[in-house]
Amino acid sequence: MLPNWFTSQPNGWQLRRLKHIGQVVSGTGFPHEFQGRKDQKIPFLKVSDMSIPGNETWINNHTNTVSEEEASELGARIIPAGSVVYAKIGAALLLNKRRLLKVPSCIDNNMSAFVPELVSPEWALRWMSNIDFSEYVNPGAVPSFTEGQQKDLPFLVPPNRGRTTYSNFFGQRNRPHRRLDRGKGTHAGSAGREAHCPH
Repeated sequence: MLPNWFTSQPNGWQLRRLKHIGQVVSGTGFPHEFQGRKDQKIPFLKVSDMSIPGNETWINNHTNTVSEEEASELGARIIPAGSVVYAKIGAALLLNKRRLLKVPSCIDNNMSAFVPELVSPEWALRWMSNIDFSEYVNPGAVPSFTEGQQKDLPFLVPPNRGRTTYSNFFGQRNRPHRRLDRGKGTHAGSAGREAHCPH
């Protein structure tokens, strides 16, 4: 299923799925007794950290840290810098906030991370910020997003990593976390071809 604003893709771009472009990593439970310290090496992020001033694009500030030994004890994966983090459950999921990790970090079990391997972190953030998760999640009183659903999200791969290419696709929108206006489609659609997302 493609975003409802996406009608066609530019020539030379590839429409894939998230699982073909990088890794999806689920967060880990973060017991209260480990929370509240800021003097350890590894940030341990919660959904609320994405709303801290200064974290509008990159996570520059955080409220909790753990040591490498504690991360191992908790079974928490240390996610590399440049990964895209987001909420995966509850009302926060529907806010469609995405952020980039500035340093290697752990995330709690209300979050997921996408570790891009075939595209730049900036493009991963920009594309994913234009996906409305509400179109893909499990409905209900508590919206949720399984790892499988996340892996199957559509992802458009540019022919190169140049900033000009990104600007051409999204027009003059210079804020990487701003979503496209509904109903306007892509600015490059008229020069593209019918979109198809492979399995």
